[in-house]
Amino acid sequence: MGLEFICGSAGSGKSTYLYRQICDEAAAHRERNYYILVPDQFTLETQKTLVEMSGEKGILNIDVLSFHRLAFRAFEQFPAEQKTILEDMGKTMLLRKIFSEQKDNLVYFKKGIDRPGFLDECKSFLCELEQYGIRETEQFEKMETLGRKFEDIRLIHDCFKEKMGDTYQMAEELVTQLTGMIEQMDGIGDSVVCFDGFTGFTPIQNKLLRELMQTAEKIYVTVTLDAWEDPMKKVSMHKLSYLSKKTIQQLAGAAKECGCMLEKPEVLGKEGSIRFRSAPALRFLERHLFRPGNQI
Repeated sequence: MGLEFICGSAGSGKSTYLYRQICDEAAAHRERNYYILVPDQFTLETQKTLVEMSGEKGILNIDVLSFHRLAFRAFEQFPAEQKTILEDMGKTMLLRKIFSEQKDNLVYFKKGIDRPGFLDECKSFLCELEQYGIRETEQFEKMETLGRKFEDIRLIHDCFKEKMGDTYQMAEELVTQLTGMIEQMDGIGDSVVCFDGFTGFTPIQNKLLRELMQTAEKIYVTVTLDAWEDPMKKVSMHKLSYLSKKTIQQLAGAAKECGCMLEKPEVLGKEGSIRFRSAPALRFLERHLFRPGNQI
């Protein structure tokens, strides 16, 4: 088990480097599965790129997935675990019913129920709670110090979960559900899993990566970071590279705890951005914009 970061500035060729390496490895090891996880909107583009790179007009043992598609892949093996996904319209209708029933028990949100966009904001907030793993009573108690409105939020959240029951679930719950199944999934144990195109990971996604560190053969993660920066060195949260460094440090810490070997990072772009090589103005902006000490 190993974890390797591929670092470089924007346009330095991180994805190209990773895809070419995976294509070469997949051709040499037909018996091994390779998973490339990207944001939902990049799956088709990434598949097209890999097919062009493979030289064989097809990718037999490489799967391009998002977090959600990997969850559905798990449900193919464990169909009993799958529930009906509650879409946005269903969430809004369920929230309207809850507000109608609990109107007399609400304090902070009582006057905002009929305002335009209010239900959409509540729906988005519930989704964020799930994405960041805030669902336990103890976690809500920590939020009470921020104001009375969190009492209303907890009431709405509890009613929402109760009405979904064992039949429905939100799409944001899929990653949590996947984490519990990943160890039993066929084809994961000896696989190589790559994460490309992410600026960072939510707490529940970090838990999934932690499970993969104990299950998969190798994990690659691309991180946007200037070539002259030390990937393992901490920086102030006011620095441009803070989120990238935070992602690296969180995953490196998890790897150490899991007994996953942390390999030397591959740093690209020391000679400048490949993407902006023919556009000097954009290349200059990419190298200097928002960097301390630059007059831009």
